Amino acid sequence: MLLLLTTLLAYGAEEWRLVDAQPKHARHPVLLVVTPGYDPAAYEPLTEFLVKKGRDVHVLSFYCLPYSSEQITRGLEEAASTMPDGFTVVAHGIGALLPLLIDDQLDVDQYVFLGPTLATHSSAAAEKAMLGSAGPEMDLTVSIDQWKSGRSVDISVPRLFGDADVASVLLGSNPPLQDCASGPVAAELQDWYQAGRPPIDYTKITTPVWIGVGLFDRLAPVEALIPASRELPNRELIRLGITRLDARDLDHLGLLRDKIAAKAAAKAVKKGAGL
Repeated sequence: MLLLLTTLLAYGAEEWRLVDAQPKHARHPVLLVVTPGYDPAAYEPLTEFLVKKGRDVHVLSFYCLPYSSEQITRGLEEAASTMPDGFTVVAHGIGALLPLLIDDQLDVDQYVFLGPTLATHSSAAAEKAMLGSAGPEMDLTVSIDQWKSGRSVDISVPRLFGDADVASVLLGSNPPLQDCASGPVAAELQDWYQAGRPPIDYTKITTPVWIGVGLFDRLAPVEALIPASRELPNRELIRLGITRLDARDLDHLGLLRDKIAAKAAAKAVKKGAGL
């Protein structure tokens, strides 16, 4: 039986609700941050592996409501304040940006990131997806005006680039998204994408950062991610995949759901905690 603590932050709520069921004899607390817009169930393979390795896992997720990044990071700070001393933050993709957006203010021992979107390169599919532009090759029902209106937006309808779903092109096959996403955050992501990176000074992040990257990751491509990661004063970067003698190379979703990535992340947590 999978035992974990799930934290749900309700938009506009005065407090958040905890459901606590920890594994016995767990060692070293982990705060696992679910990327807003992702189905928390997508993190089960990673969570199960961490729990199996004896980690004390706390999963932080957000309701599908119109958050801004400031509201989300405020919730992250609140959740982190309840964690035991000496914990690790584990995150994937855009979710890895959340603790960095608050200038490394969490009282955390280390960060373990899988495919963090520290920087990106332009692609035709991503550009059309982020800009919300419609065209003969693109079926986009969400406009940027709707994103900026402060509402949640429907992402359940596939958006095509040629014959391929945009989400599948960027994230991998069968991406585990919710049926809606935050309008304000979507607008912020558009601005960050156009700038090539989020508004974070990586040189100020003094907490140790472990990063796992995948050769087939189109949302956090190694050509953009690796140079940006060099700005982190205390970072370790691992290329997961065949060059490391793993069984296969990984795309963005594989970095979340593949056992190769889960095993590497669990090893990094253990090493960073001195276990």
